[in-house]
Amino acid sequence: MLAAHGLATLTKGAIKRRINRTRPRVAMEEGRYEMGLGESQDGDDQSFPSGHTASSVAVAGIAAMRHPGAALPACALAVAVSAIQVPRGKHYPGDLIAGLAIGLVASSAVLTVSKLLGGSGDHGCREMEG
Repeated sequence: MLAAHGLATLTKGAIKRRINRTRPRVAMEEGRYEMGLGESQDGDDQSFPSGHTASSVAVAGIAAMRHPGAALPACALAVAVSAIQVPRGKHYPGDLIAGLAIGLVASSAVLTVSKLLGGSGDHGCREMEG
């Protein structure tokens, strides 16, 4: 889960550094909206994509695949973390969709690499449970 979270965070960060999009709250309060290529480091210009969505979906994806009994609560929590970003004025729905895609790709990539390396994904957790 940590690897998927890290990959999602790195990916969304790389995109945020290259694409500026004014947050909805700023657009409503200041009447300013911009979207395009840019290098602003101002958080008010970094709405796209949603990092909360990317990370929560990445972690939920791993949890769901490795622990099927946790799938429903993990996915429900990821949806809640994501959905609350719109009314908070932090993100547009499109930002959430991009974050969803990043999270799904990150969790899939981590699961694929784990399988290629011959790991079950447990990484010693079974011995600690015992």
